[in-house]
Amino acid sequence: MAYLRIPSFILPILLIILSSIIYDIHLVGARHLLETTLPEIPKPELPKFELPPLPHLPKPELPQISKPELPQVPEFPVTSQT
Repeated sequence: MAYLRIPSFILPILLIILSSIIYDIHLVGARHLLETTLPEIPKPELPKFELPPLPHLPKPELPQISKPELPQVPEFPVTSQT
């Protein structure tokens, strides 16, 4: 009678193939959820905000300031040292 023996490396390969198929199914489902269009939510309309006008104020006048006079510095004679 013939004996059918499956090599030991076949089982891990089958597990990898089956897990990749299941993973691909989850990706397709996630893509389908992303591509579905959701109803648009209307944006609430807020009233326009306006600032009240600024009151008209006259420009303040600055007092006139005269230049201060500098003190006189005496000149010292220059002596040459030779």
